[in-house]
Amino acid sequence: MQIRRAKIGVVLILLPLWIFLLSRRNHQVYVVQELSVPGYTDTAALAINDHRQAVGLCTSANAPRQGILWENGRAVHLGALGGLWSQGNGINEKGQIVGAASSFKGFSRAFLWQNGRMIDLGTLGGKQSEAMAINNLGEIVGWAETVRGKRHAFLWQKGRMIDLKTLGGEQSEARAINDAGQIAGWADLRSADRHAILWDQCQLHDLGTFGGPNSQANAINIQGEVVGYADTSSLARHSFRCTKGAMADLDSRADLSDDSTATAINNSGQIVGFCSGIHVDGNHGADLAFKMHGDHLELLRSLLPGTSGYRLKDAAGINSAGDVIANTVSTNGSLALLLLKK
Repeated sequence: MQIRRAKIGVVLILLPLWIFLLSRRNHQVYVVQELSVPGYTDTAALAINDHRQAVGLCTSANAPRQGILWENGRAVHLGALGGLWSQGNGINEKGQIVGAASSFKGFSRAFLWQNGRMIDLGTLGGKQSEAMAINNLGEIVGWAETVRGKRHAFLWQKGRMIDLKTLGGEQSEARAINDAGQIAGWADLRSADRHAILWDQCQLHDLGTFGGPNSQANAINIQGEVVGYADTSSLARHSFRCTKGAMADLDSRADLSDDSTATAINNSGQIVGFCSGIHVDGNHGADLAFKMHGDHLELLRSLLPGTSGYRLKDAAGINSAGDVIANTVSTNGSLALLLLKK
């Protein structure tokens, strides 16, 4: 009788361990695809669409950065506007790409790339501009210099660039646009503080901060949910999600570090970003890419194959299926990854 009880005790002790090991073995969520470019040592991915097309840039020690489209396992060079460099910042479901490229005179110019051709979108009267995002209607947002040389957010619509102004300060930048035409970004106040902004039906909405001077909106989904970062009164940088004008502190909800940024959100409300460390992880001082849905936080590295060995410094985008683009860092340089949902 005592022997039987002992066997039962051993089983009960080992059962939680077996469940833990099984869950660890099955916790892999993503298959990793490296986004490299032949002849270049470093790559960075900046945006992804639902067709798993990703855009970004590649570079090497002796070569200027080049805008790249990754699709179907191959890298397509986007070219430039008479100059030496370019980078892709955004892509929509039609495969239209926007970004910045150098002109013959070396100035940064916003571009639209479609059907293998790069189009210069111009400026607001100044010399330079950059396109950051494009929606499925072909509406483009970014920043462009005015006649006074100030950086202003713009909306490019039906072949015309529209100045979105500021919050009384000198500069602003539009970083994302959804299919409803809502635009997210930042704008300077008269005080020179920088606040996250939502442009909605030609109205500027100041999203505020968590008591500190600055904030920035990085992405917006079709529901109008905005994500980015905001300073606290102690000047810590916290990720936020803003829904219907209410800004939620993601750091306090998910136990993030005091230095984090939400970079993207998909239409299901899944958020990706990065931070300098996570309290529950105990690995402070290292840049860490994360994924978040509701109040549930996961480190992306924990969702990769156990032998991958990648050090993820950030996650830059997430599509509707939950596929993620992330960027790594190592002593050998940087490498963009496409994390495909299993």
